[in-house]
Amino acid sequence: MDDLPTCVTFAECFPHQGRRIRIIGVYTKHLIPDEFSEFEGYVRVQMPDYLRGPLLDLPWGPNGRRDPAEVARFEGKHVVVVGGFHSSTPPKPNTSPYGAHYNAPFIDVESIRLAEPHEIPQIGHVKPFRWPSLFDD
Repeated sequence: MDDLPTCVTFAECFPHQGRRIRIIGVYTKHLIPDEFSEFEGYVRVQMPDYLRGPLLDLPWGPNGRRDPAEVARFEGKHVVVVGGFHSSTPPKPNTSPYGAHYNAPFIDVESIRLAEPHEIPQIGHVKPFRWPSLFDD
């Protein structure tokens, strides 16, 4: 096994922005709030301190909408995802700089697999992740 940082909470992921990491969490359909809240193929990894969790790949990238077979295989299960972690999505190409910007964290997926029983975190209750503020000390 390589020496990648392994994160089971979003707070552990956050310091590794722009780096290759391993995250462990629950594979969850990401429902985009709209009139219908239908599943559009986007998936996130739910973590105990940040329920919205990182998206799997850029929403508007070639892999943003996950394959239905992958969703059927992993939905609701603990997974291990390896890839580059980013705390926010860049603006969608060819959009107005003044347009809406969905600023979700994401991971560029290199690999995804079911977590082995010994890899599933048993950490109990954790404090919710709080985004850093300009007013923090």
